[in-house]
Amino acid sequence: MKRHCIIFILISCAFILTACNSSPVPENKNLPETSTDFESIEVGTKREDILRSFGEPDSCLSGLFGDIYIRGNEQIIIYYDVGDTGIFDENAIPVLDVSISAYTPQSDELNPQTEAEKQLAAFTEYYTDWQVKEEQDWWGYAVTDLDQDGNLEIISSECHGTGHYTSTSIYEIDPIHPHFSEVCNGTSSEALATLEALSHGGLLMESPLLMPHQEMSGVPQTYPVYYDENKDVYYYIYEGSINNPDDWRGVFTTQRSFSLRCGEIPGISSGGEATGILLGCKKTVYHGNYTSVDHWDMYGNYITEDTYGKLAEQYYADLQKKEASILWIECQHLEDLSKEEIYNLLKSSMDSFSLADI
Repeated sequence: MKRHCIIFILISCAFILTACNSSPVPENKNLPETSTDFESIEVGTKREDILRSFGEPDSCLSGLFGDIYIRGNEQIIIYYDVGDTGIFDENAIPVLDVSISAYTPQSDELNPQTEAEKQLAAFTEYYTDWQVKEEQDWWGYAVTDLDQDGNLEIISSECHGTGHYTSTSIYEIDPIHPHFSEVCNGTSSEALATLEALSHGGLLMESPLLMPHQEMSGVPQTYPVYYDENKDVYYYIYEGSINNPDDWRGVFTTQRSFSLRCGEIPGISSGGEATGILLGCKKTVYHGNYTSVDHWDMYGNYITEDTYGKLAEQYYADLQKKEASILWIECQHLEDLSKEEIYNLLKSSMDSFSLADI
C-alpha cells in the first residue's frame, strides 16, 4: 500500500492555483443566490459549466480537488474527479459529488455558538495535542461521534512505507477532564506475527485502526457498522492491507472490528493500549505467472473467499446493521493553517459524518 501523498499534494496544489484563478467565465448577471440550484448539479457536469452557471468559487479546497461556494448560511463544496493520472483540463474535469452544509463565518477569534461548535473550538485551540507525530507519506484526521454520546472525537491516523507502520489514535471531548482525552490508540501488526498468533487457534485481539479505503478521494467514505441495542455499543468494521515485498511478494489484509463506549474501548482503561477483534485475514501472494489467495477466520481456520466477505455479517448476525460516513482531512500541515482554517476543516468533516440504518 505504497503511499504517494507528496505527489498528490503537488498535483492538488497545482489544481488549487488554476481552479481559483481560472480563465474568464462568460458573464452571467443572474447567478444563483441560494444553495437550491446547487442541488440539481449532476455528476459528470464539466467544471466550465459550473463556473458559467455559478461564477467563480469563493475559495478552493486545500489538498483536495474542489471548489467552495458560500450562499448565505450554507457552504457548498463541489468535488471534481481528476482520475488516477493527475493529468486534467481544469475546465473539463467532471463533477464527482456535491456537498451542502451549514456555514458559520469565523473571525480570528473563534466564536462558537452550538455545543458541537464549542467542542470543535476546543479541538482547534489545542490541535497540537491530537496532531500526528510524523507528517509524511500519508496522514489524516476525521471528526466523528462513533459512540453516539454527543461528545465528538477526532480520529488521528498515519501510515508509512508499505503499511507496516500504521497507527490510529482517537481523542474524545471529555467533560470531566477538559478539554479532551486520548481514549484509544493502536498500531498495525506485522503479517507473519498475525499469522503465527492465528495458528494458536485462540481469539485474537487486535488494535483498532481506521483509515480511508481510498486515499485522497476528497469525498466521504462509508464503513459497515453493527449496533448492539442492549449494550448500546457500535462495532465498526475496517479492512487494512500491508504490502510485503520481503519474505514473499504480495498483500496481507486484516478485517477487524472495534468499538467505543463511554470514552473507552470496553474493558480498556482510558488512554491505554486499546484492542479490537480480528475477524479474519487474507494473504495474497504473487508467484509470477499466477496468484494464490488464502483466507482465515478469527480462529485460524481456512475459509473460502465468500465466507471471508461475510465474516462481520455472520459474527454480528443478531445486531442492527448500519453504515457510517466519514470525511477525512488528508495530508494537511496544520501548523501552516490559521485556527479559522483548521476549524473550518474540522467542521466540514463533522458535518459529513453520519450513521444511518441500511
